[in-house]
Amino acid sequence: MKKIIFVAFLCTNFLMLSCNEEDENVNPDPETEENADSDPETEGDVDNDPEEEKTCLVTKFYTEIYSVNITYDEKEQVDRINYSRLDNGFSVYLDYQYNDESKVSTINYYLEDGTLVGYYTQEYNSDGQLIEETYHEKDSETDEMSFISYQRYSYDEKSRLVRVDYYDALTDEILNHTLYTKFDSVGNFLEVEYYGGDGTLTKISEFTYDDKPNARLSLNGFYYGYEAFYSTPNNITKIVVKNSDDVIVEEDGISFTYSYNPEGYPTKAESGDNTVNYEYNCN
Repeated sequence: MKKIIFVAFLCTNFLMLSCNEEDENVNPDPETEENADSDPETEGDVDNDPEEEKTCLVTKFYTEIYSVNITYDEKEQVDRINYSRLDNGFSVYLDYQYNDESKVSTINYYLEDGTLVGYYTQEYNSDGQLIEETYHEKDSETDEMSFISYQRYSYDEKSRLVRVDYYDALTDEILNHTLYTKFDSVGNFLEVEYYGGDGTLTKISEFTYDDKPNARLSLNGFYYGYEAFYSTPNNITKIVVKNSDDVIVEEDGISFTYSYNPEGYPTKAESGDNTVNYEYNCN
């Protein structure tokens, strides 16, 4: 079992996007800008002012190919994520562990038979912000866990994530880095820059959002380089990708259309030929 399998599992099944490993580097951080006048586009037919506001925890999302089931503990923290392929029977699961401050400390990755094949650890600063995440994976030859990679997170004075650096654990060399350079008034990332290991800007992504709650927020700690999907308040409706010369390389961008439940959470997300359905426990 190699890390690339886990990466592909995350990208193709959780995000409805193809996964491209970006080479990035250490560059001086550009000035963080804030777009306080952002007016996110609203899609779908839903009551924007429900009589009673409820909080919903996503318990399942699925397509014709896969199904993901999420269970929570008594504190409404993620306890386990089960992933199953419906076409070939492949199944894995993630177990979450927490520290005394109810922050994710470890995420263990198991095969269906209970074999531990990898795990993440997470560390936080005094403000409770995630500052480092490590990944260990079982070596197929020695059957021992090997330290594979780690990433470090940086924040601005407004406690917004502005940078993620990705490292090779064996050499401590930076593999790439990501800069979050623009935000709207509620904290959604509007622009993200990707840099290669030699400091070269490789691409820029611009994001547009709806004004509805992000279903994936309850999957705390489950980022793996996709913070815009798992840590923003709202749901992405469009991504426009540009190259380093600020030229759009995907003319139509990547678009998402949603249907919502009465509480405003997405029940269906469509992107091209891909459709993900969501189920919740609302209270």
